[in-house]
Amino acid sequence: MSTDRDWTRFVRSWIQADEHESADRVLGAVFDRLDTTPQRRPLWRARRNQPMNGTFKLVAAGTAAVLVAATALGIYLNRSTVGPIGSPSFSVPPTGTATDSPPPSPTAAAVRAPFVIFVLGGRGAGPDNDSLWAMRADGTDARELQSALGFANVAWSQDGTRLLLEMANVNGVSHIYVADVGEVIGPFVDTGFGTAADTACNAKSNEPFPCQDGDFTFSPDGQHVAFTQSCTYGEPGCGFVTILDLRTGGRTELSTTLQQGQHKPHPAGLAWSPDGTHIAYNKETKLGQDQDVIPGSNLWIVDADGQNLHKVVLSVPRVVAPQWSADGTMLALMSDLFVDGSTPEDQILVQDVYTVRADGTDLRQLTTDGRSIWPEWTPSGQIRFRIGTLGSPTETMQYSLMDADGSNVTQLVDLDGLIKAIVPEGLAPRRGDLGPQFLWQPGSSWYENR
Repeated sequence: MSTDRDWTRFVRSWIQADEHESADRVLGAVFDRLDTTPQRRPLWRARRNQPMNGTFKLVAAGTAAVLVAATALGIYLNRSTVGPIGSPSFSVPPTGTATDSPPPSPTAAAVRAPFVIFVLGGRGAGPDNDSLWAMRADGTDARELQSALGFANVAWSQDGTRLLLEMANVNGVSHIYVADVGEVIGPFVDTGFGTAADTACNAKSNEPFPCQDGDFTFSPDGQHVAFTQSCTYGEPGCGFVTILDLRTGGRTELSTTLQQGQHKPHPAGLAWSPDGTHIAYNKETKLGQDQDVIPGSNLWIVDADGQNLHKVVLSVPRVVAPQWSADGTMLALMSDLFVDGSTPEDQILVQDVYTVRADGTDLRQLTTDGRSIWPEWTPSGQIRFRIGTLGSPTETMQYSLMDADGSNVTQLVDLDGLIKAIVPEGLAPRRGDLGPQFLWQPGSSWYENR
């Protein structure tokens, strides 16, 4: 067992915004060095060793009129709602709202910029002071969606019409909130369902430590979400994929994905295929007994019912963040390579975008700059991706677009400029590449016409 001091040092280094990238990329190596350490939550912050210390309180946002309207719709007051984008913010003056200009015409509305979801650091240390924000991809209509975020996960439905927010209370009990998305986002409504984060790991680990949920991905019909659950406190630890039915609250654990044992890798980066038949993810594989050896990170695919789990053999030793193309024939992912050093601390991170067929054939490297990250497919079959990091003194973060063969690269958005323009005084975006936290609304072709 690691000491409390060791664990505290580890967590503090991980939740430092500047440390996001290095912690994420050497996560497997860090686990090998600490005897027992809880794994990070892939979408947002790492869960602390003592999850009971956080304050997870959902606030009712918006004006009294919003609450009255919610009540009229049969949403009880103890089912938290969050004011939709386009309504007055309860704490932050609006920026670039729709009220600043006449309402858009139907034609203009059809090509409005998609929403972007992201996290701003609050006034104080720790994730309990973070807040969930949204704006359109052109920097307009910026709003706070949820304050006192704590440890949370967010996911878009595949058609971009629903937004899921998962949060856990101080007892490690999770709640699932879903918001419809049209011209506005929300309000978030408590479904009454949870992930059983507080108990799902009990039978799989020697310690009754709450599971850590992450990597939520919607089924194509929007009726289910798949996500990872993991626990590494004590021995054996565990990690597995669970599917939640958003209509009934029923949970199905995919037993074939279960990994048990100290420091065993768990699934991450889940992506549900557009035809609903497969779930892709990445999982680390140790490359020997030397604790200084960086593990491989491989692509795995499993049927949505948990059958036919298999590793997709690729020549790239570390790949992460798989994403299905709209027609389900290809996957985009990014390399996560370390070069020029013998230990994790001495390595230089090299990241590029690749595509591959689900059977492992036709692997193509689309970028060569070593800084291209987080690829996402567009409805027309192009690939949107990011270059650079946020808050760097030497570079800016750009959103770019390219064809599926890597040609015709076009810069779309200067993220540094957009986010700096909307961040209120006293708040700050997370630094680094933002990981998979910076979530664009799927289904929009706005950026393809720029």
